[in-house]
Amino acid sequence: MDFKGILERISSLASSVSDWLFPIHEDISNFLNSNESLVGAYAISQNGANEFEAILNYRNRVVRRAVWELKYRGNRAVARKFAQLLEDRLQSVLEDEVLFENTKALVIPIPLSEARRRERGFNQMELVLEAVPRGDKNYFEVANGALIKIRDTPPQTSVRKRKDRLSNLNGCFTVVDKNSVKNKTVVLVDDVTTTGATLSEATRELKKSGAKKVFAIALAH
Repeated sequence: MDFKGILERISSLASSVSDWLFPIHEDISNFLNSNESLVGAYAISQNGANEFEAILNYRNRVVRRAVWELKYRGNRAVARKFAQLLEDRLQSVLEDEVLFENTKALVIPIPLSEARRRERGFNQMELVLEAVPRGDKNYFEVANGALIKIRDTPPQTSVRKRKDRLSNLNGCFTVVDKNSVKNKTVVLVDDVTTTGATLSEATRELKKSGAKKVFAIALAH
């Protein structure tokens, strides 16, 4: 097992111990048992060009707590719940693409910088994608590592102005192998979007590298 794998294993064990030591939060219990009542569709326009969709409303207290559990504790139960919601959107977005083109789409999680990943021990969106149910409809493949973050940046939440958020991320992503995305339909997935700056910059890099079409979905907005 490589060093990255060891870190992810340690993170998973730490999360399990933490779940045992601390009772499940009421909001998380509500989230895990929720139905469609928490779901809302949002189309977010970025400079009138790209559109980004979010599944849940981040203003909802239960949703905020669930995102926190996923992002900072790597809560696997929460990841599985998010995965169920994400699978519905992936199917809706991609079925026609795959049906008419007879090809698989690529689903790519927004990457963390190496420094942030070492600090956290996992990428929260990779945990979600691991748990996405496939069933008998194999219309996409997950491409972890296809897009990487080559520059560590301050958290977007710490940058107040929208124009500064855009410049904060400028040039921070790169595609490892351009042939892997060339002429492909790609879906970018992230946990939370506010202005859409992160998804916009990643979309720009993928299109520059030859991706035919890029959809972007966030768990919450």
